[in-house]
Amino acid sequence: MKLSFSLACVFLTASIAAARGDKAASPPPLIDRDVIFGNPEIAAAELSPDGKFVAFLKPWKDTRNVYVKAVGEPFSNARLLTTRLPRTCWPLQIGQASRPRKTPVNS
Repeated sequence: MKLSFSLACVFLTASIAAARGDKAASPPPLIDRDVIFGNPEIAAAELSPDGKFVAFLKPWKDTRNVYVKAVGEPFSNARLLTTRLPRTCWPLQIGQASRPRKTPVNS
């Protein structure tokens, strides 16, 4: 009786190890590079000091520009504030007057 129970345990352990080995043999699917390194849909969101507006960067003609929207509005209703094409508006800060402003970047 003990021998058959021991053999059953060994067989069960070997079966589990073999099943795990089959799963580990195939590599996981690759993540597309655009998912990691592509332009984000929305980036650098900041809340205004009074808490009524959100400013964020979103692509416009393949360059990130500043958009603003009210807190309760959907992102599809955001207004485009800048139309810079050659370079991205970065970094973004919201001033005390609740208006987004571009911070100067040393070039």
